[in-house]
Formats: sequence, structure tokens, C-alpha cells
Amino acid sequence: MAHIPSARMRIPYRKLAKLRPAQIADLVEAASHDEGREIIEAVGLNSELEADVFEELDEEHQVEFLDGRTNEEAGRLLARMEPDDAADLLNDLDQERRIPILEAMPAPQQAKLRRLLNYNPETAGGLMSPDFLALNQETLVSEIVAALRTSAVADEILVTIYELNSEDRLAGTVSIVRLLKANPSAKLKDVSEHDPVSVTADADIHEIVRKMSDFNLSNLPVVDNELRIIGVITFDDVLEEMIPTGWRRDLGMTALED
Repeated sequence: MAHIPSARMRIPYRKLAKLRPAQIADLVEAASHDEGREIIEAVGLNSELEADVFEELDEEHQVEFLDGRTNEEAGRLLARMEPDDAADLLNDLDQERRIPILEAMPAPQQAKLRRLLNYNPETAGGLMSPDFLALNQETLVSEIVAALRTSAVADEILVTIYELNSEDRLAGTVSIVRLLKANPSAKLKDVSEHDPVSVTADADIHEIVRKMSDFNLSNLPVVDNELRIIGVITFDDVLEEMIPTGWRRDLGMTALED
């Protein structure tokens, strides 16, 4: 791999902030350790952008640039990452650091990660995000739209809203587009598609891909044995699992174009 000259790597934060997190991650991975650290330090001026960049880094560089941080600093960073990405990173750390970093995280994020860490990372349980929007079937469309506006769930997961029956079991799904076109006074059960496709937490990547492909799904709910939804797998989660690490660099793609 060609080494990028140090002078090129000295990019001010204002220029880095114009790049997508994946582009910044490409720069870090193509650089030397010192140059990569310089970029990470600059990105650290924006804690949310820093978390997004860490999510895009490969395992080796995630661990490399977490190594020099205290458990408290690492805990704050992981708390800002998506739970499934943070759980993967925790699994990649040395055993003696996992619990201290986990315990340094705020209680809500810590609880999510503890649940995810119970699953094999190569199964649906390990790939899923525990964040999603699921509402009772009697909820009005107008109320769902209001909930969407205030939801902290990632946008790529909010493309689908999940219908729960009176026993909190998964009963249907509705796309955000269909929802916005619906009558505001309609109920969720009247606009959702029933008999939703789902997988259990022990499903492997082959079953996940087959179902998402066969049913043309961007999101796939994960349910327990009682059909209660426990997480959601996105198309992006599946791509990250299937595409080889470093594929952008292997294909000669760079983060900055002349």
C-alpha cells in the first residue's frame, strides 16, 4: 500500500468535517499511526463525528486508537456509538478491558450492550440494533408521526415502524412513506402490512440475507420465541458483515479526490 505523505495528512478539522465518516476512516486506515492519531484527535473536536468515524474503522484501527485512552474515555466514546457497533468493538478488546470500559458507560447504554454481548456476533442477535420504534396497533397515524419527530432511533432504522398487538407481539410493519401518505386519523393496524417476516436471534447470516433478499427488505426484525421484537437488522449491517475489510482501499478508492 502506498504511504500517504505526512504533509497531505495535516488536514484541519473544518476540512475533515466536510467529509463523510467513511472517508475520514479511509484516511486514518491509509495513514501511519502518528498521522492517523492526528486525524482522530482533530475529529475528536466533534464527539458525534468521532463516534461515527470509529464505527467505520476496521477492527484493527478501532483497537489501535482506543488503546491509549482511559477506560472512562473509551466508555464515553462507545456510549455515543450505535449499540451493535459498540458491542463489536468491546468484543475485539482484550478481556481485561471489557468490563471496566462497559462499567464506565452510562447505565442505559451499558444495559443495551450487556444484552447484545450475550449473542454470538455472527448471528442475528449479534448483528441487530436494540433500538427501534414499535407501537401498539391502536396508535393513530398522527401520533406515530409525532413520535418519529422526537425519536432518537437512527434514521436507517426508522424507515420501518413496527406494529405490536395487545400482547406486545410483532403483528405488522409499515414503511415511513406509506405512513406519511395515510390518513392521520387511521390506526396503525389499518395501515400496516401483517404477517411480517422476521428471524430469531440465533439465525445466521445466510438466513438473514435470504429473507432480506426474498422479501426485498431494507430492515429485518429479530424476535424472541414469543414473537416479541428484540432488535432490528439493517441492510447496512448485512453489507458490513459480508464485504471484506478494507475493500475500498483494495479497489483503489480514496477518501479525497483531486
